[in-house]
Amino acid sequence: MSPSEPDRGSRVGAFADANLRVLLVAGTVDRRIISRHKRLQAFGPDDSVLLREFVAEFRIVLVTPDTLTEASNLMRQHREPEQSRL
Repeated sequence: MSPSEPDRGSRVGAFADANLRVLLVAGTVDRRIISRHKRLQAFGPDDSVLLREFVAEFRIVLVTPDTLTEASNLMRQHREPEQSRL
């Protein structure tokens, strides 16, 4: 790591919207789900890895109840057998 790069987890805070939450969850459970979930069509499997690495740069990740509710609703839109894994 170069002196100009911040230490992992040294940034103060980040906020992720519902679609990015779904991307994080789907990428953690099974990256193949990303290409099959209708709300994640704009993303590829590698995007979940990049997002996870980016989020790891922050000490705090902000989550609101509304964002969690929307992410939960979006995950329920996916069909089984993967829906229960999300």
